[in-house]
Parts: sequence; C-alpha cells; structure tokens
Amino acid sequence: MLFRRTEDLVTAQSWYQNGYRANVVAYTIAKFAHIIQFEGTGELFDFKACWSRQSLSPPVEDQLTLIAGEVFKVIVAPEGGFQNVTEWAKKELCWTRVQSLRIPLLPELAKQLVGREEDRIINAAAETDRAVKSSIELQTAVLDFGGDYWKKLQTWAHQRSLLSPDDYSIATIGSSIPRKIPTEKQCKRLMEIKARAEHEGYPVI
Repeated sequence: MLFRRTEDLVTAQSWYQNGYRANVVAYTIAKFAHIIQFEGTGELFDFKACWSRQSLSPPVEDQLTLIAGEVFKVIVAPEGGFQNVTEWAKKELCWTRVQSLRIPLLPELAKQLVGREEDRIINAAAETDRAVKSSIELQTAVLDFGGDYWKKLQTWAHQRSLLSPDDYSIATIGSSIPRKIPTEKQCKRLMEIKARAEHEGYPVI
C-alpha cells in the first residue's frame, strides 16, 4: 500500500517526466525509512494505523512527496562517469547521495510515530489475539468431531496399542462430548492422538 500510493504521488508531481518512476519510488521509501530512523527520536512508523485506515495519512504523504522531489534530482543526475540513469540507480554511490540528502522529518509526521514500547505492546496484543483465535478454532474442531468419533478412534488406537494410559484417559474425555467438554490443553492432546492414529492408518477426516 505504501509503495502503490508513493507511485501515485510521484506520478502527480509537476517534475515527473514519465520515466524512472520505479527508481524514484524505491529510493523514496528507503529514504523515508532512513529519515525516521536517523532524524527521529528512536520512534517507529505506525504500520498498524496505516493498515487499519487502509490509506496513508496526509503527513505521511507530505513527507513522501518532499522526499521524492529531492530523490528525483539525484536519480536524473548520474555521477562517477555513469551516463545511464538506470545503471546509476543500481550503484552504491547513488544510495550514498540519497542518504546524504538533508530532508527534515516533518513535525506532523513525527507526532504520528509510535514509541518502541508502544509498538511492543501492540505486537504482544496482536500475538495474544492470534493465540486466542487459534485456541478457539482448535476447541471448535474437537467438538465438531463429536463424542462418537473420538470413541471410535479410541477403540481403534487402543486395539493397536497406540495409546498410553494418559492418552486413553484423554480420549475418554473426547468420547464424552458433549457431556464433558475438553479443556484447551486436552483438545491439543486429542488432535495429537488423532494425527498419530491417522499416521498409523486411521481414516483421515
């Protein structure tokens, strides 16, 4: 989304001459990251807010536009004996020139950056949410199979000596659905028993 919107911003500029857009966009985003890293106060770009909004904020677009204009000047002015702009854009020297550009971090964008601790909390919350959803999906799958399924699997696996005493007890709980509802930990064990039985030849469902 960031890349595509930067393409649009570059295309809309009066200095754009229908050429080298891919180079300008790539360098613009790289310089954008460079400015946040080295001109800011150790804070980070809020990708989550960008994704939630499904668009770039005006301060982000203003920063990208400012950068793109300066990057364009470097891209179309090859140094070091290079004549071809595309070849010049592939060189380390070109990136060095872009890195050295003195482009300020706009105050309005600086206000939208998030602290590393806040970013850690956001990531931790997202991880917890994923874990909860995964747990719910696991338990739902176990319950959907139903008690009869787990009873048949238990009998089949027991006859082939595939179950430890603990496995047998867990399978008994599965066989008691819906009278008994397995815990999250028990559901995980049931699915492990199912996978092991299927590996030994039990019909896959």
